[in-house]
Amino acid sequence: GCHDAAGTKCDSGCTLGMTSMRRAIYSLVKEAYEGGCFVCRNTRGSSSLSLHAVGRADDAMFSGVKNPAGVLLAEALWKSRHKTGVQLVIFAKKIISVTRAAEGWRPYGGVNSHWDHVHFEMCKAAASSLDYPVAHNELQRCLIEVGYLKTPTPASSVPPMTPNPVRIPRKFY
Repeated sequence: GCHDAAGTKCDSGCTLGMTSMRRAIYSLVKEAYEGGCFVCRNTRGSSSLSLHAVGRADDAMFSGVKNPAGVLLAEALWKSRHKTGVQLVIFAKKIISVTRAAEGWRPYGGVNSHWDHVHFEMCKAAASSLDYPVAHNELQRCLIEVGYLKTPTPASSVPPMTPNPVRIPRKFY
């Protein structure tokens, strides 16, 4: 799988592929709400640019700590990686990434514990080209596989998201 760093310059908002993934998540996982995809900043505790700064990371928020729907979304995002280009997922002090996939879910020691949101990142190729029907259908297949969804919903029945980038409120990073 791919694993692309952010680079050195902020972009202007969420990428096409990330917008497709976000639309799929927020239409399929009713407990999730938007934490945000884009903010020009470094990774907390680091001098490296965050993937939020180039529109290739998102935070799907959940009420409470280690919400069961968040656990299932994190699993489904990881399972979808081969078709959606997800390269990393963090939730509830656990991380999994394509660079260390053989280790499975492992402890996450970053500054933010990610108890109340699922953070995920996409590789460059998928972030620039993943379209909504593929994102919806693959994430839906994986959500059914992990037991969150029982029946499929056609991608065509989901209204588009607003094209404006959602900026992450300071408390989330």
